[in-house]
Order: sequence, then C-alpha cells, then structure tokens
Amino acid sequence: MRHSLLLLLLLCAACRSPSHSPSITQFEKIAMEMKYKILIGETLDSQQKRSAERIIADTFYEIDTVFNNWNPDSEISRLNKLPAGKKVVISEKLTSLFRQINQLHLLTNGRFDPTVEPLAQLWKTRLRNDKLPSDEELGKIHPAIGWKKVHIEEGLFWKDHRLTAIDLGGIAKGLCVDLLATRLEKAGYSNLFVEWGGEIRTVGRHPKGRKWNVAIAGITTIEMENPSIATSGDYLQAWTVDGTTYTHIIDPITKKPLEVTPGSITSATIVAKSCTFADGLATALMLFHTAKEAAELASALPEVRCWVAEQPPLSKN
Repeated sequence: MRHSLLLLLLLCAACRSPSHSPSITQFEKIAMEMKYKILIGETLDSQQKRSAERIIADTFYEIDTVFNNWNPDSEISRLNKLPAGKKVVISEKLTSLFRQINQLHLLTNGRFDPTVEPLAQLWKTRLRNDKLPSDEELGKIHPAIGWKKVHIEEGLFWKDHRLTAIDLGGIAKGLCVDLLATRLEKAGYSNLFVEWGGEIRTVGRHPKGRKWNVAIAGITTIEMENPSIATSGDYLQAWTVDGTTYTHIIDPITKKPLEVTPGSITSATIVAKSCTFADGLATALMLFHTAKEAAELASALPEVRCWVAEQPPLSKN
C-alpha cells in the first residue's frame, strides 16, 4: 500500500476538469503516499463539504490503522509480529477482508496469497543491491509462506510460523475505494467517482446524465455506472540481475518473483461490482503463465470484464 500501481487510467475531459462542470465537487489529496480523487456530482454547501471530508478522513484512518502493514502500530502489523501459535482477538473488519481473501485464494488456485510478504521483502532487499537471495536465506522463509499457515476461528487469529506475515497491498486499495463509495452514498451523496492509487468505483452517473467514462490507456474506453475497475502491473518496480529482469510481484506457488520475458503478462485490468474483488483478482491474474489463461478464468466469472496485456514476443529479425 506504500506505492501506487500507477494504473494508466485517463478520465474524459469532462471528468478531468471539474471547474468546467459547476455541478461537480472535487476532493483531492494524498493519503498514505498515494493520490486520491473523489468527485461528487452535485454542488455542495460548506456543511455538506465538511461532512464528506470527515467521511473521507475517517475511512483513510481506518485503512491506515487496521490494514496498512507499513504502519507499525496497525492491527495487521501487530498480527504479523505474533509468535507462532499465539491466539489473539481479531477485529470484524479484518475478519471480513480475510473471508474475501480466502475466496480469492480458492478461486485463483492459490495465486492470490498475501503471505508472500517476507519473501517479497527478502527479494527486494537483495535485488536492490544487484544480488539474488541465497539458498540458505530462502530456505528459512519458504516454510512461512502459504495462506493455510493463517487461521481464524471464533474471533481469534493465529499463525503456524513466526515468520509468516501478511501484506494487504494487493487488495486494500480496492477495499478503501469500496468503503469510501459506500459510506458517501449512505450519507446521501449521489453520482460519485472515487479513485485512489488507480483503483476506481463509480456510483450513479455523471451530472450531465451520461455514464462515467474511463479510458484504459492504449486499450479501450469504457462506460461505468456503479461498477469498479482495478489494474495490476509489472511496471512499478523491476530490477535486472545477471541478464534477468525481476518484478516486485512474488508468485506464491513458485515462491519466486515474476520475470519479464517475451509473452509474459505485463498488466491485468478487471471491471467488477466490487473494487475489493477487482483489486485482488487483478493481482492474481498477473501470476498466470499466459494472458489467455488469465483471461479465461476472469471471463468465466459473472459480471466481470477483463483486459490482460502481455510483453511483445521476441523479434525474428
């Protein structure tokens, strides 16, 4: 969650320039090092603006204090520090997200697995210094990887291995966008466009009466009325060591970072009702061997649309 996946989404001119649309109120700031933009399709008075700002601030505070593993005092950070076997009470907020993670884990045959966190940190540390992890280092961490090493039962959380740690960065942005949209709508705000770190959810329509338009750069433009959109990509962080380019994305099955090769998946975009689901599924699709395999899984799901891009093949010249 520390960095944005830099989703290449371009809003249409009418959405980009609220100053040209007097019936749009815009909120735009930085939260947890990522920019957010929230458009409300109506003119708000000062009290309505303050109320919306409070909802926004409270939601980001919740994300930071419960789900953000970059915050050492957050609930997820406290769980990550637990010794093996120690049971502690877990909040309903985190329990609810873990239920969704479990569904995604099963749906993607284990490809969505947030317990790769310690492995990701090891690889990043070594790759930044133009090195690869040693077999000894990997051997210490591999036993800690796996969603089955995490347990929740009767409101209690525990893990099987002391080094097991959970990074919710592959799904928490989508969750935050869902919470913002749901809470603002419940408070009486209509016609919403909510975006944080590239993940988007819309409610209702643009004040001009049309659907919200979003362009997926270089691919297509889609009309959105209530759905969400999320993208995962390999362009955020990459390092080349000994002629091989490694990305920041760790495959929980092979326990290795994805490599940039001809034909490998470079980005996955999902449109679905839930931004939480779209965010997690887009993350998992990056881990399929081919774009065709990834698209086949997503296309078989109800009310889901997907676009999967891949690296160009090797030139024959």
